Amino acid sequence: MRARAAVALALIAAACGGKRREPPPPAVAPIAGCVAALGQAATLPPAERTAAVLRGCPVCGPSFVPLLAAADGHPDLAAMNALIAACQTGCRGTAIGTWRSQLSDLEPGPGVARPWKALGEACPATMHATPPTARFVGAAWWGLVTIGQRLADAAAGLPADQAAALAAARAALWIPLPPWTVTGGGLVAPPGVARPGLPWRQVTVTDQAILIGRLPFGRFAEGGFVVDGGPTPYPGQPLAGDPAAALAALTPPPGLRDAVDPPVVIAPTAAPASRLVAALRALGAQPLALAVAVPDAPGGWHGAIAAHALTIAPAAGARVRLDLAAARIAVVAADGAVRASAPWPDAASPRARQQAALAIARGVAVELAPALPAELQVADVAALFDDCHAAGATGLALAPDGADAAAAPQPGFDAAALLAALAKAAQP
Repeated sequence: MRARAAVALALIAAACGGKRREPPPPAVAPIAGCVAALGQAATLPPAERTAAVLRGCPVCGPSFVPLLAAADGHPDLAAMNALIAACQTGCRGTAIGTWRSQLSDLEPGPGVARPWKALGEACPATMHATPPTARFVGAAWWGLVTIGQRLADAAAGLPADQAAALAAARAALWIPLPPWTVTGGGLVAPPGVARPGLPWRQVTVTDQAILIGRLPFGRFAEGGFVVDGGPTPYPGQPLAGDPAAALAALTPPPGLRDAVDPPVVIAPTAAPASRLVAALRALGAQPLALAVAVPDAPGGWHGAIAAHALTIAPAAGARVRLDLAAARIAVVAADGAVRASAPWPDAASPRARQQAALAIARGVAVELAPALPAELQVADVAALFDDCHAAGATGLALAPDGADAAAAPQPGFDAAALLAALAKAAQP
């Protein structure tokens, strides 16, 4: 009996080519739990949404959580092999072998997506990437598109209540993606105080152009996981004509929660501040916000941004004017007249002097005089905005061309006198 059984097994193995088959997918994928995870993810801070979906949607059987470490260059090879096998990618053995080899050599850094991009080139159906979305391909992307496809395949067979829950979860969940160009990288924004919420319009400032467009978001749709990046993928179209009209023509993602309406201005942290200010002037009077970097989210979405806490908009009413080139501060009335001005107070450093001068800015806007130190960078402007926020300023503005903080001078910085002038300037 044992001999006949052994022969039978040998014949079966020979009929199958002697190769080990991939394990079949689970008979019943945990779709209901995944739908609940999508709904929960929609309520979380943006940086936590990708990880929440990967944790809550083991639609192939094994958990997708190891993809989070792999996205940062720390793959668990055994866990990766198990996931690829369980999800049955349909890739040929040579493609999987190349992926495994590249994964075993992976180190943290710019090349962490290389194994996944190679897998996507060899097996396009595995990555579900199009030319505009190929920039996002990586470990987390593969997990999201795999989950999206399993949900799409299962949707038709769901009971009515689960189908309705899936539709609601899809509509509610928007995952902000980093503003990456087609090369898979982007500009490095300066650090700064971020406001809550999700910006969806952007203005990108380079040394050669000003570009306007939508920021990209990922979402789960009926056909799977897709990217909604507006009519033109980031960085959008060069500014031409009326900037207010160009920005107004952009429409937000439908159902986006906690949307930040002012467009964010993305400028490289080491770029000259003069380039940023010139772009702000070219954009006219509509409210804007400086884009600031936020900590990298789990899942490899490096370079994420948020809107600075203070809005840049034309000042109305009494305000404070800061002249960075002359290290002076002025009280300005609603009609633009300088009512009092003074040098910044003495302190241990130039920034400490700036912070001390801004003590009079609580409850009013701060406008920036047009003259700027030649060495000033975008990072310094972001730090200034942080100091204005810490001082309690209500907003930021650009002073008119030719404006300074020299009229009505006081012999020295006298906070009480300047505050009295500010209160008088605020009177009708």
